[in-house]
Amino acid sequence: VSMKEFARIVKFVLFSMSAGLIQLGSFTLMNELIKLPYWLSYLIALVLSVIWNFTFNRKFTFKSATNIPKAMLLVFLFYVVFTPASTWFEDYLTRLGWNEYLVTFINMFINLILEFLYQRFVVFNKSIDTLKNYKKLIHVQTEKSGHIQGIAIDEKRKYIYCSFTTEFAKFDMKGNKVASVKGLVGHLGCIAYNYEDGKVYGSLEFKHDMIGKSILNNFEGVDVKDGFYIASFDVEKMNALDMDAETSGIMNTVFLKEVTDDYSSGRFGTSGIDGTTFAPEIGKKDGKQYLYVAYGIYSDTGRDDNDCQVVLQYDISSWNEYARPLNQNNMHRCGPEKPDKKYFVYTGNTNFGIQNLEYDPSTGYMIAAVYRGQKEQFPNYKMYVFDCNKESYIGKMPDCDDECEYINLAEIGETDGKIYGFRFDYGSTGIAALGNGYFYISENKEDWEKKIFESDICLYTWDGVTPFVKKQK
Repeated sequence: VSMKEFARIVKFVLFSMSAGLIQLGSFTLMNELIKLPYWLSYLIALVLSVIWNFTFNRKFTFKSATNIPKAMLLVFLFYVVFTPASTWFEDYLTRLGWNEYLVTFINMFINLILEFLYQRFVVFNKSIDTLKNYKKLIHVQTEKSGHIQGIAIDEKRKYIYCSFTTEFAKFDMKGNKVASVKGLVGHLGCIAYNYEDGKVYGSLEFKHDMIGKSILNNFEGVDVKDGFYIASFDVEKMNALDMDAETSGIMNTVFLKEVTDDYSSGRFGTSGIDGTTFAPEIGKKDGKQYLYVAYGIYSDTGRDDNDCQVVLQYDISSWNEYARPLNQNNMHRCGPEKPDKKYFVYTGNTNFGIQNLEYDPSTGYMIAAVYRGQKEQFPNYKMYVFDCNKESYIGKMPDCDDECEYINLAEIGETDGKIYGFRFDYGSTGIAALGNGYFYISENKEDWEKKIFESDICLYTWDGVTPFVKKQK
């Protein structure tokens, strides 16, 4: 047994001893003073000690950030078996003439052993030491670049990364900017931290629509060729402010031909790309991680082939052969010919498609935050949840009769009978899953006149069913 595990056992015993005092004291009160029947006194005392023991051991012994209602249900199931068994055991021994308090102490000792093993290996198991002292709010700010587009957090929870349209910034957990990459004349959107290589990946657009032109107008005499890329940032090497996107060696790009072709042809109402996340294969909760890239979709109410979200799946394990430094004067076209898979999700109309895409390993759901759609026949939610636990299903392409794969919407939140979603106001400018029901979500603030762009990145919890709840305390 390691010292850490030994310390865990000691803490469990100490908290259980305190719970034992709660149980003994309440039992004495019920049995001696109130004169309740023995079995009822024991039952009430047991319930009080269980609540006490669960609360302190979850927080201090196992340090678990697991879903509390789910954990309490598992504990309840333990006592569904233990309580009648121990109650019968106590009653049986006392009928044989055993001292009531001796029998209670024996039962408490048995309970101590069984409960530790059950909580250690069943209730908290994979969530041990996941309870972090996350800050409730991290305020981040930059100037001149553009409003916040996405957020990502590193594995050690030491830094939080933000994309500000034309700037990629690295902040400590107090909101101090410690490094940044500038010089982009395209749109850097949603970003995602890759736990396998420690880099941050994000969508990068160069185009001449309303959004692209508004960015290019800030760079006199600069023009680029339309193209869509995934940018990767070697964040460990970021150690200074205003590092150059092209020459610092921090950033590489991979060209996405599939997106560029769909944008050029106008297929599906494609406006480019934005949402990015890493997740297992659809239908599997664990296993190899893939990069998922979501299309931007114009809201154009005069067409009906733009009522689905488009999500591409890429295996990036061989992307080193494509990765090139950025040269905005001579844009490269190195990248995979096709995605590994191309999925559709029927959500109805949105305005510019999926702004932020985030996979939550705790639920196996992919969260898609969007700008509200404009077609009145749809519910036009602001957030949709994709059920990645389920296998995809076969349907028809939005613009033809060819077959394609669809991802299921999770049947949670509000619904019009066909489409499910949430009317949650945030997420479109950044959402990062921390695990075990905790999330950081960006609440965007911007002053275009002063060109100051800020965000309150707030801590939220989510049970995978009801709307997100902000942690106020």
